[in-house]
Amino acid sequence: MSLSDDIKDMVNKFLTSKYDISDANVVPDKDSLTFGATAKKLWAAALFIDMRGSRQVLSDGTALQSCRVHKSFLHAASKCIRNRDGDLRSFNGDSVMAFFAGDDADVRAVKAAMNIKYVINEVVNPLLVAHDLKHLNYGIGIGRGNIHAVKSGVGGEEMHQDLIWIGWPVYHAFEYANKAKAPHHIWISKNVFDAIKKDDSMIRTDGKNMWVFEDQTFSFGEVRVYETSYHWSI
Repeated sequence: MSLSDDIKDMVNKFLTSKYDISDANVVPDKDSLTFGATAKKLWAAALFIDMRGSRQVLSDGTALQSCRVHKSFLHAASKCIRNRDGDLRSFNGDSVMAFFAGDDADVRAVKAAMNIKYVINEVVNPLLVAHDLKHLNYGIGIGRGNIHAVKSGVGGEEMHQDLIWIGWPVYHAFEYANKAKAPHHIWISKNVFDAIKKDDSMIRTDGKNMWVFEDQTFSFGEVRVYETSYHWSI
């Protein structure tokens, strides 16, 4: 069979197979899905963080300096996410995608974002400046809802497979993070905001509302987002 025929055969299977979709109570990993017509559906909060100016970091310095900056950024974000029991699922050079499932998933996701803001601004950036490197800017987006996970890549080759994440929360988290900027580094969807209102410490501090809202236009249309300039220290 030619390569073209092989691809045609597999794509036809993807398009016509009846998928076995099962509910997941925890964030799926690669071992929990097959390459065939299986999918996991999960209700969760999706968090995406994107580092600004990664190309500028490389053009302003050496490749080794860029490696050091990226590793510092990704490590700090990842540790804050894991500290709030988030599950890291995707690294893409200068960004991280994570998911929070179970009890208080929304609160834990927002607190993780606020921890990231604190540690980047108060720990990582001062160290970068001390080493004659520029401070980092970034955006964090959070959405919540149903997410489908499927395994994609090349069948039978584990090193060439990964999970892909499909759903409203993922797209919103990604686009919020791409637009969020200082001082409102953190943007969340309206349903995340509604979910965290049960925890008053997430809404007000010193008698002031920690969140502002505005209607923003994205590729999927105009929606209301909630933004904050606050952080949680660690």
